[in-house]
Amino acid sequence: MIYRERLDYVGITLLIVGSFVPWLYYGFYCEYLAYVIYLSLVITLGVASMIASLGWIILMGVLYIGGAVLYTLRIPERFYPGKCDIWFELSLGWRGFQHHQRIQGLQVKGSVQPELLDEKIVHFQEINQYSS
Repeated sequence: MIYRERLDYVGITLLIVGSFVPWLYYGFYCEYLAYVIYLSLVITLGVASMIASLGWIILMGVLYIGGAVLYTLRIPERFYPGKCDIWFELSLGWRGFQHHQRIQGLQVKGSVQPELLDEKIVHFQEINQYSS
């Protein structure tokens, strides 16, 4: 990551945390004990949730590294050249995943409606059927 991008993320984090501080200050202005209890409770629960999810984060890292190793070593294409070109090619699965993510992103953004997308796919298949 470029140094400026890191600074950007630090700035965003500071702004989010900074927007929480005035609420704490004015919300517990007259109740210092409640302020201390609330803040210590939030910090304790935050640390506990980080510890509880640490196993899943480690598992995610191991799976990502394992997938990167498989992709780098070109397994199974390396051991069976020419036999995995269509169904078990890693790049094919990766492209399908990327396409799925693009469609999901467009749906979330609202620029693609699932009903219209299905109609366009059917129309495209009809065009291909008549053209061949």
